[in-house]
Formats: sequence, structure tokens, C-alpha cells
Amino acid sequence: MDEQAGCKNTDRELWRAPDDGRFFADSIFVTEDGGIGMNVGGHVIVKPIKDWVRLASRGAGWRYDKELRTLVPPDMTPKTRRHTPGPWHFDQNRDEVTVYADNDWPVARLLEMGDTSNAQLIAAAPDMLAALKMCVIERSEWLAEARTAIAKAEGTS
Repeated sequence: MDEQAGCKNTDRELWRAPDDGRFFADSIFVTEDGGIGMNVGGHVIVKPIKDWVRLASRGAGWRYDKELRTLVPPDMTPKTRRHTPGPWHFDQNRDEVTVYADNDWPVARLLEMGDTSNAQLIAAAPDMLAALKMCVIERSEWLAEARTAIAKAEGTS
């Protein structure tokens, strides 16, 4: 067995502090099995990405919502829950189609390779909701004006 193969680093470094001559410069890396590692002052911590998200979220007061099956901010309750504001767009790679909010936060992932019709419909949802609200508002306005005109014409105003 090759002695060097046993200590070969298979991690992919994402960030490294500016070189200050230290061997263990602060860095962030991805391990071969998908974990995220941080090296701070020679102390290395490796965790799955979900554990890092939970750790960071706890510090911000976020909690796990069983119904949504995701982390939510502390002020979000079923009564205050709102959809992610639009506009939304989608992007397709070879494994999935992902719908993103305007801030590039993922809204939905679809495992429908080659077919983007559902992603198009989901991405259009905020625009359709806004258009529907406008129809209702405008209809209400002109309907009220029409009722006033009818009452005036019939002498019942």
C-alpha cells in the first residue's frame, strides 16, 4: 500500500484565509462524502450541511416546522406564514429543475428531468396571484361605480 495514499487529502477547499505563514490557515472545505468542514486555528470541525444550518439557525432563533418540514424564522406561525414573494424563475440541470425566488432562494425542486412544464407553472404562481388580486380589486371598484350609477338612475341613491 502506498504510504501517501493513506493521508491524501480528498477535501475541496472553498475558502482560505489570506496566507499569514501558518500551516493551519483558517479555511472552509467540502469533504469527499459531502460534509462541510471548518478549520479554525488548527481545530477542525466537520458536519453534514443540515447540521451546520441547524446550528446557525438556532443562534438566530429559527426552529423546525414539522408541517413545512423546514426551518422557519422565530416570528413565523401558521397565521403569519406567507409564500415567498415573487418573481420566481426556474433553472434546469441534468438531475432536477429548481424554482428560485428573486433572491435565488430555492422555492421548489422537481425531479422531472427534461420536462419543465410544472416548473413553469410553479414559477408563474406569484404573478398569477398578483393578477388575480388585481382582477378582484378592479372588479370591486367598477362594480361599486356601476351600482352607484344604477341607484342614481333609479332614484334610489
